[in-house]
Amino acid sequence: MSFRSLLVFAAALLCLPAFAGPLSKRPIFAPQKGGIVPGQIKVKLTLQAQIEVARTAIRNRVDLRIDSLPAGSQLINTIGSTGWTLWSIPAGADPRAVSKSLMGDPAVAYAEPVYRLILLDLAQPNDYDWGQIETDQTNPEVVLDFSVDGDPTAQFPRLWHLDDDLAYAAWNQYPGTYYTAATKPANAPMVAIIDSGIDTGHPDFMNAGGFTTDVSGGGQLKLSLSKQFKNGAVFAAGNVNDENGHGTHVAGLCLASANNGMTSPDAANPHGVPGLGYNAQGMILKVFGGSSTGTDADAAAAMFYAVDNGADILSLSIGEREGFSQIFQDATTYAWQKGCLVVAAANENGSGGGSIGPIYPAACSGALAVTANGPDYTSAQATYAGTGPYVDIAAPGGDVLFTDTHELIQFVWSTAMQTSGELNQLGPDVLYPPYHLNYAYLAGTSMACPQVAGAASLYYGKFNLRRTQGHVNIRAYRALERTAARVYNV
Repeated sequence: MSFRSLLVFAAALLCLPAFAGPLSKRPIFAPQKGGIVPGQIKVKLTLQAQIEVARTAIRNRVDLRIDSLPAGSQLINTIGSTGWTLWSIPAGADPRAVSKSLMGDPAVAYAEPVYRLILLDLAQPNDYDWGQIETDQTNPEVVLDFSVDGDPTAQFPRLWHLDDDLAYAAWNQYPGTYYTAATKPANAPMVAIIDSGIDTGHPDFMNAGGFTTDVSGGGQLKLSLSKQFKNGAVFAAGNVNDENGHGTHVAGLCLASANNGMTSPDAANPHGVPGLGYNAQGMILKVFGGSSTGTDADAAAAMFYAVDNGADILSLSIGEREGFSQIFQDATTYAWQKGCLVVAAANENGSGGGSIGPIYPAACSGALAVTANGPDYTSAQATYAGTGPYVDIAAPGGDVLFTDTHELIQFVWSTAMQTSGELNQLGPDVLYPPYHLNYAYLAGTSMACPQVAGAASLYYGKFNLRRTQGHVNIRAYRALERTAARVYNV
């Protein structure tokens, strides 16, 4: 079986009904409420294609060609400065079919029909980092300028991963509001984040008007159910305070509160992010201590605990690749049979990805294995992201992009510990860009995994699904894959 890279799109996911039929009967592109404009298509060029276009005077339009477009197609316009173009296609051509056919073209990063707009009631969130743009002037750690001839400054949105997830469109479908401490539902879907713990005092896990990160005080975290695990069981003397930084970053991508303003403890360096699944509540299960090591016994114990204590979705940005782990398989099977959705990060390698073998629990039967894409819906397999027949879906994980004049370290921005931990102690020689306190950039399948869990929580929330209702995990698993964009086959 070949690996299919499917990029999760939260907005398309929420267009599905609560239960849907066979995979073969669904289009790749989910229908939009406003309908499709006939005779047109939108195409986003890859970064390399954008460079080539810039060299051939795109203003004249005559030099821009996409060979896989139907005969008679014509460029109408370029849309902004990020590689999007608008084309006319012959009358009678199905925009969805044309979009699908373009996805294998090396010059095309993404293609989709032109959708009619509908009025949206949800304002843009007021989280500080929403809409912020990284440039070599604002952040030379991630946008490195090599130009010597005055080329325009390279740039990218700080929260590009939420753009690629179509997060804002999804939130307009559900929940259609930004929760406050007073309005957050008490019975929100429960996501268990099984990782290195969390900074329990980070203000981005408090909803507007809240006074604590716990759900009892307007927060996002169910701290009464959050536990540390040691020697294969709940560690009674432990706590879920993050000593590493990984868990806080991962949790923010899924669970950070939305529209709660500037939440950085450092007023001189303001920040604030929304999590894709801000409608959910988080059960934090710590399986890594201060040594950055854990065991499959502790992680499996956390999985069993999460299932027994009401988690609907399990998010595991962890794994072991020494060989098949029966205890992970048993824990995954237990979760699956109880109706829980198990989302797990796929394998990676810092010196290059590709087919680098399975990792568990991602490769366990019943787990939804997540690999990483860089921006523009392209795989990060050339640098670190693993492929293989066990991989089910991809989500934004970050990558390094090069142009003739710039290097863009387009990693994923999220919450970070407010105090020193292992990641920020590694230093720039080990971790680049440097891991900062409060908020930071990191890359990996670890960052992709909680975004899929967050998208799943939106699906659970919209259709009021809970794991006790029977086979909801199968429905969510299929819905995620069916509404994701098919990126490539290898």
